[in-house]
Amino acid sequence: MSVCRKMIDIMKQQKMNNLLPSRLPENGGIIGMIPIWEMAHKTGYVPGVENNVGLFYLPGHTFAISALSKNVPNRDEPKRIMSELGSLLYEKTIVISKVYK
Repeated sequence: MSVCRKMIDIMKQQKMNNLLPSRLPENGGIIGMIPIWEMAHKTGYVPGVENNVGLFYLPGHTFAISALSKNVPNRDEPKRIMSELGSLLYEKTIVISKVYK
């Protein structure tokens, strides 16, 4: 397995999913079913800074996404904005995929 593949596999195990993927539908369902979406990402936080970067896998598409913030007085606003970004990307991609089937 390549080093890049290993890195992506590690990033897919991210437990802090309260930013970009927080508003996405559950990927549960039937065991063995291909997930609707996957995200390999890394979050980062220090006081005043909230970041989330990674690869977003949607049906027929892979996106590199980076959401960075700085000088934020609290974490609520960047969390809200990043969750909206992930949700919008998901919704728009699903709509486009259905139109071009």
